[in-house]
Amino acid sequence: MVLEIQEEGIGRGIDGPFKSPEELPHGLLVVPEIVRDALEKEWERLRPLVVDPAFIRRTRDDWTIDFYFRGYGHEVLYRSTEEGPEVLAVGLMARLAFQQSQGLTSGQLREHLRVWAW
Repeated sequence: MVLEIQEEGIGRGIDGPFKSPEELPHGLLVVPEIVRDALEKEWERLRPLVVDPAFIRRTRDDWTIDFYFRGYGHEVLYRSTEEGPEVLAVGLMARLAFQQSQGLTSGQLREHLRVWAW
């Protein structure tokens, strides 16, 4: 399922103004209403087939990150929380700095956290 996002300036990097990694959201992201509504519909559709609630959580996080970061071309490092994804770093340099500060290799980082390139 692909979310159609119509709101200007959010997740519209390709056809909207460029935003540097520093200008994009960091910290715990609010799960947008459009994502919550789409998740509810998807859960109803898949409920007979999907018994793992972790699937819904991963999907919620993926769609929320997509909502905020689609089209900007920056890496996004985040971890999943009960409330939604928490963005730890945006952009290659910030991701490398975080990785170094934690003493993690790229493989270890990907084992514990999600890294997306948008």
